[in-house]
Amino acid sequence: MTDDNTLSVEMEMAASPAIVWRCLTEPEQVRGWWYDTVTIEAWPGGRFEEIWRDSDSNEDSITRGEVLLVEAPRRLALSWTEPDWPGDTTVTFQLAQIDAGCRLTIDHGGWTVFPIVERGTMRAAHERGWHRHLE
Repeated sequence: MTDDNTLSVEMEMAASPAIVWRCLTEPEQVRGWWYDTVTIEAWPGGRFEEIWRDSDSNEDSITRGEVLLVEAPRRLALSWTEPDWPGDTTVTFQLAQIDAGCRLTIDHGGWTVFPIVERGTMRAAHERGWHRHLE
């Protein structure tokens, strides 16, 4: 985690930024590493939706947002919220060329929308989720 408001997860891959960009923006590729129920319309104003199963309640939950920024093949940003959240957070995927291929950095910020007593728990849960998806 980088600060009280943002968590950051990085992964290096032996693939070009162009290939990793496709994995972030093309529906069939996104479903290969995330969930089958994820939708990303990779244009400004496009829809983001993730339907997932809550392991505590065993019920479906929905994360929604809007694509805020598309700078192919370097940066994709979207808002991120759930129905019971007090406000939106923001997820930014950044790609950088490195000798071995590509470094993907995911910055998930905006945690100050939560009361301070919930903030650390929410960030930690999402950090675990991002690591799980990237594995």
